[in-house]
Amino acid sequence: MKVKAVVLISLVLVSFLTTYSSAQVPIPNANPQITVDCERYDNREYISYSIGSGWVKCSITNDESKNLKIKFSWTGIFEIRASAFSDNSDWDIENGDEIQIRSEDQITAWLFVSVGKIEPTEDDFKLEIVVTESEEFNGWQECDDCEPHEFETTYKIGPWAEFTDVQLLQSNVPGLLAGLTKNDSSEDIALECSEDILTENSISVEFSTDASAAGRDNMHIELELIIHLYQMDEYGVPRDGDRKEITISAPVNFEQPTIITNSANLDGSENRTGNDWRVSIWIGSKVYLDSYQNMPQNTVISDESLWYSWCDLNNSVLDPDFIESNGGTGGEKVGGDEKIPSINAVFSLSAILMAALMRNHKRDD
Repeated sequence: MKVKAVVLISLVLVSFLTTYSSAQVPIPNANPQITVDCERYDNREYISYSIGSGWVKCSITNDESKNLKIKFSWTGIFEIRASAFSDNSDWDIENGDEIQIRSEDQITAWLFVSVGKIEPTEDDFKLEIVVTESEEFNGWQECDDCEPHEFETTYKIGPWAEFTDVQLLQSNVPGLLAGLTKNDSSEDIALECSEDILTENSISVEFSTDASAAGRDNMHIELELIIHLYQMDEYGVPRDGDRKEITISAPVNFEQPTIITNSANLDGSENRTGNDWRVSIWIGSKVYLDSYQNMPQNTVISDESLWYSWCDLNNSVLDPDFIESNGGTGGEKVGGDEKIPSINAVFSLSAILMAALMRNHKRDD
């Protein structure tokens, strides 16, 4: 009886331990599941080396209660920069890379889609995400039958253009000296706020341009000159002031550099009371297609800020154009030491004479 009791107890214990152990160890799944949701995150009809790039965003969820390894791969003529993020990790991803996603975790992947200096065409961007391994109780197990999740979108590639060299050939803007190149920064400019900056400001810029063969006959360069006079308030925020924005364009010359001249006259005639007056100058350039196949007219395919600087303008500095148009300012010397009275003084004197005449007229009545 004792032997039978021991055997019975042993069988019960073995059954209990087996059941307990089975409850703690996940049963291997030959086909672990993930949920993948990808979408194109840009609204560009065209991309190119100089126009811009596209974005694809993917949300990936591990539906299993165990860690998984997933693989990213893509095809096409595109240059891809990819990254993925979760609450626990982040990754930079190359084509064919595997990353580990924790059990029941979610990651977000961003893929930056660009192209090199290629001629206009059209191509499909194809992305594939698939589970390669799952972590089981006895180690990592390969998944041979896992079905890949696929995403596909089509990009049109347009013409491209870039400035290989830009040089400021001529300038009468005080402190904006000829010889500047596109690689020079605002630290290389010492803009001077004198009365000369309130006159006709003229610049000439030379552009050397490289571009795709397609679209060259339709490419134009735009040179933009913005001169702005404004006052800073007590919090250091610019207030509205006088602003001149002049844009000049010319067809791109691919045989030799393209030279464009632009000028703007900044008005500084308003009564500038107080301090903290500033003048800023910004110069930028663009390449645009006046027309090309089905692309919108005047599509910009390259946009570059060239030079920017600002200086403080003393409120005693007057606009020479304003002085000339009003025949000189009050108190200005003309000829010898004689001075022409100001307009305000003339009106004041006239008012006094009129008042005297009116008093005399009343007495006569």
